[in-house]
Amino acid sequence: MIEKHQQQLFSWLLEDNQRMQVLKTVETVADEFKLGDCWIAAGFVRNLIWDKLHGYDSNALNDIDVIHFSKGEDTSFDLALQSKLTLIQPYLPWSVKNQSLMHTRNGDAPYISCSHSMTFWPEIETAVAVRLLSGELQINSPFGLESLFLLNLTHNHKRPRTLFNQRCEQKEWLTIYPKLKVLS
Repeated sequence: MIEKHQQQLFSWLLEDNQRMQVLKTVETVADEFKLGDCWIAAGFVRNLIWDKLHGYDSNALNDIDVIHFSKGEDTSFDLALQSKLTLIQPYLPWSVKNQSLMHTRNGDAPYISCSHSMTFWPEIETAVAVRLLSGELQINSPFGLESLFLLNLTHNHKRPRTLFNQRCEQKEWLTIYPKLKVLS
């Protein structure tokens, strides 16, 4: 049985033609590049939920984070993926990151999957991703969706509090989304 928050998220995604087109594009490219663990993460989902709960129009896609887990590939593979996505939809702000490489940048032990890597992201609510797989919506949310729907903004204790504070300020979440509650 699909939980109520997941069902609501899927409903909002299905109603959003632009996001569905982005999901279809990523599904096509993931198939072409044979990516099994490939998702659209972070603000693509988080902002949709916060926008809807604030009564905002959620059509602005200011950042499309495509994450994948591809052992043995380097950053040139990410650039090839990003180029392919840009070729298909050049007007969108694509960002592609291989999560199998991110542990070195973050000073962590190697990650084992996209889901595992998301458990190290600075905010609990950012650790959420969606994809189309064989035309079916799927969600990857290692911390669940409850906190997102409660309009929380929670520091992940695996990262420095200063990084969390810096991101809150830089992204202006508390100004853009005044109903958010910061949790420690």
